[in-house]
Amino acid sequence: MPFTEEVLPMNLYIQRSRLLSGARISTRTTKQFLAAFTFVFILGALVFSAEPPKGKLVSDAKFIVYKEVDEVKLKLKIWTPLEHKPTDKRPTIVFIGAHGNFAPHCMYFASRGMIAAAGTVTGPNGIPGADANAQSAIRWVRGHAKELGADPDRIVVSGASLCGQFAASTGMVKDLTGDEDATVSFRPNAMILYCPSLDLIKGVTGDDLKKSEVKWKTKPGELEELSPIYQVKAGLPPMIIFHGKQDTHIPFERSERFGKLMRDAGNRCEVVGYEGAGHVLFDYKKIYDDKYFIDMLKLADRFLASMGYLKGEPTTDKLKNKNATGNPN
Repeated sequence: MPFTEEVLPMNLYIQRSRLLSGARISTRTTKQFLAAFTFVFILGALVFSAEPPKGKLVSDAKFIVYKEVDEVKLKLKIWTPLEHKPTDKRPTIVFIGAHGNFAPHCMYFASRGMIAAAGTVTGPNGIPGADANAQSAIRWVRGHAKELGADPDRIVVSGASLCGQFAASTGMVKDLTGDEDATVSFRPNAMILYCPSLDLIKGVTGDDLKKSEVKWKTKPGELEELSPIYQVKAGLPPMIIFHGKQDTHIPFERSERFGKLMRDAGNRCEVVGYEGAGHVLFDYKKIYDDKYFIDMLKLADRFLASMGYLKGEPTTDKLKNKNATGNPN
């Protein structure tokens, strides 16, 4: 895939495809969009406020096409530190999921010196194939590390809920991509997951094996191969998992069980549970006034610093912090 980019100002990305298509946008959707836009703008001001122009720490975001599926272009939205150069070898974090959902996370980690990206993985087939596209996204980043100024040996993958499942598949599931050039590894060097599914057989609350097979368009027996919880072995990337203990969509106990399996196999896996938190503790449209967001950023920062990916203390004190604390297992 050629190295192409489309530059957009940070904090001013609009879902143009919906607007240009002439689709009707409901009052509720408009309010949600305005709330989300306002949050990203405020967070950008909080994290990056200083004497202009010297106070700006993050470059304008740009879009990169990493894969095409049936003429549908799948893109990564990328932020870099302002002083970033292509000759750098910076650690990179790739969030699997909608660009907007993880924009605040990306801006924070870019302000800390990382390359940060968010990538859509659902193509024309929807959920089926999304895990393969996540693998292709990491492969693309590593394959273009020199052009990006990235360190191919310090790539972090992240994702939430079902996209946490897709993110985990890059580190634990067999090659699903069908990429012509499979010589570049898609395995991440570390993982940060938020209330991930991990088990497609059990799926979300209310699912059963038959429903899951229909949802994923799989044959009997294939779901186990796609589920990270059944692929635990020694030598997997270190990871940290954040999960609300009152999650009724994907139970917290699943992450606890997964973490124990990982540690029993000799892997590093920290599981952080939050009392009173449900499933969407990761969603920036709902968490700006949520006490968990800052704590998750801080713990993720320290997790990365423990491996040498970041230096110094987290800079989350610049943000509102209601001092929530998770309990690592």
